[in-house]
Amino acid sequence: MEKRQTKATEGTAKNYQRDEHYFFRKEVLPKIYERVLAKIMSDLEKCEVLSFTSDCWAGTSDNFISLTAHGIDKNWFYKQRILAVTNFPGEHTGSAIAMKLRSILEQWRLEGKNVHCFVTDSAKNMCRAFKEVDENGSAILPFFNANCAAHLLNLVVKEGLSADLDIEKLFVKCRKIVGHFKKSNKALGKLHEIQEFLEIPEHCLLQEVSTIWNSGLMMIERLYEQKKAINEYAYQNCDFGLTLTSEEWSILEELIAVLKPAEVMTKGLSKSPISVVIPYARVMHDELYEMKLFSRKVDQVRTIMYNSLKRRFFALQNQKVYAVSTFLDPRFKDRVILAEMTSNVFRANVIAWIKAMSEPLQPEIFDFDDQQFTMPPDQSVSPPPKRNGSFFDRLNNIVKSNTDRRTPTEQHENIELEFQEYLESGLEETNSNPIEWDDEFDVWLTDLGILHGTRTCPECHGGMGLESARNGRRYGNWRCSNRQCRPTLGFLMVTFFSGSHLTTKQVFALSYYWAQQMGTKKQMMREFDIKGDHTIVDWFNFFRDICTQFFGRNPPRIGGQGIIVEIDETLAVRRKYERGRLVVNDVWIFGGVERGNHHRCFMVPVERRDAATLIPLITEHILPGSIIHSDMWRAYGGIPNLPQGYMM
Repeated sequence: MEKRQTKATEGTAKNYQRDEHYFFRKEVLPKIYERVLAKIMSDLEKCEVLSFTSDCWAGTSDNFISLTAHGIDKNWFYKQRILAVTNFPGEHTGSAIAMKLRSILEQWRLEGKNVHCFVTDSAKNMCRAFKEVDENGSAILPFFNANCAAHLLNLVVKEGLSADLDIEKLFVKCRKIVGHFKKSNKALGKLHEIQEFLEIPEHCLLQEVSTIWNSGLMMIERLYEQKKAINEYAYQNCDFGLTLTSEEWSILEELIAVLKPAEVMTKGLSKSPISVVIPYARVMHDELYEMKLFSRKVDQVRTIMYNSLKRRFFALQNQKVYAVSTFLDPRFKDRVILAEMTSNVFRANVIAWIKAMSEPLQPEIFDFDDQQFTMPPDQSVSPPPKRNGSFFDRLNNIVKSNTDRRTPTEQHENIELEFQEYLESGLEETNSNPIEWDDEFDVWLTDLGILHGTRTCPECHGGMGLESARNGRRYGNWRCSNRQCRPTLGFLMVTFFSGSHLTTKQVFALSYYWAQQMGTKKQMMREFDIKGDHTIVDWFNFFRDICTQFFGRNPPRIGGQGIIVEIDETLAVRRKYERGRLVVNDVWIFGGVERGNHHRCFMVPVERRDAATLIPLITEHILPGSIIHSDMWRAYGGIPNLPQGYMM
């Protein structure tokens, strides 16, 4: 009998699981999909112009193609939405890519949308896709194709590293050393013992990934960091094939110096708009030009990278999208121009393009073939003395030092006057983001009343206006509109976030983690990029204080219609040395607890236990209609006569 019941129960459970899976697969997921689809289409409709990024890649068993839309809506909120990551079987020819991207655009009803540009890598099949035409002779993808600057820089680095056979052999040797410790736990444990003995960072070695160029830099950086440990390991094991010679270590050190600016540029490009391509290329150009190296082989790598950078990046300032984007970026304007072009020529080209912006953007295709630009293939580099400073410090110096006189036009039209005023205005800090000048989250906080939407001057009681953020600050100041008054207030002053170095998003995220009791301090430091755990502790204490103040001003009431509440008083005392007589300063506490599942309670310190003190506390903390159980203390005698309707 029990076996039959068990089988019946198992069958019911399986059927329930099947029904549950069917319900979510057929009912819930389609509804969620439709809601997300409508939300994405609504966001895209708010953007007057869209740009797209796309890529193709091969997985372990399937090939894929992706398409992501980017735009800025009328409120200057940046929108980025992934439209497709879909299977892409067959040959990845130019025509196949063009038809696939066209079908995705039609699926999202974006084929008639005003498209700014498509950003892809510079692979020949991708470039070919934007040249393909249909049977009517019309372009399948009639859009401007901007090549991914990070991919171009990847080609620059690979071209430099593959120029010298000895450099390639050195990388093979480095991969062999790393592979030895990756494959042997015994060797790895011995390496950790040596690291601990030599008191150097106990870091693991990193292996190069062929598809990611900067993984090679990470590999040789970590090897050079662990130079002493690797040499000691090779000496103890009498296997000097597991280390490098002194000359090879010197080459490795100079290779790191050559490749480091390229890594900084790659990371900067991966999180920045297209307007930074020309300025970053200028900094990279100057970095390579001014390096002073001693190894002939590494200097040859630097020279080839320098020439490749000029060949691939200098032509970008002749393209409308790159030039106009850089010019309209308030961090750069016309201050960061690559060599072989003057600022006057750059400005003239940009102004002419902007005047013609009412015309449709014509497709421009640049394949960046080696024969396309007539530049000397082996142009030598004479390095002047090296200057100090990081990649972005150099960018700041270039922007601030380029203050050439601009030639005024004889007769200004309105648009030319705007250009002149724009060029004469100050520059934003290079580490700021010109797009995210008004954060969507802060606008939401303003709508909730948590941040100030308007401010009143504390002196003249007039209105105050919000200035734009300057000098790399996240927010501008509130300034009095009265010119004779003009005091300023910080944007976050007299708000929940006053005096905090964290952003509003970081504070709200911390409050969520605190309320849900999620994660550890180390996890939060890593997740929200917070430097010290004392910041998290301080904010958690602040959250507790706020809750205490809230419940102090809004005490909860327990009980309710027909619910039993037990009340009593007790004396809170502390005996001297835990024994003997009572101390004089004892405290009476009056409280109540609710019977049932919730077990809600309250406790209040009182000075007296008479009816004048306890009855008001009962009405304050216990809901009308409650059934009150007590020890029949004489002060409770008036409870049944209360108008709120309590029962004893």
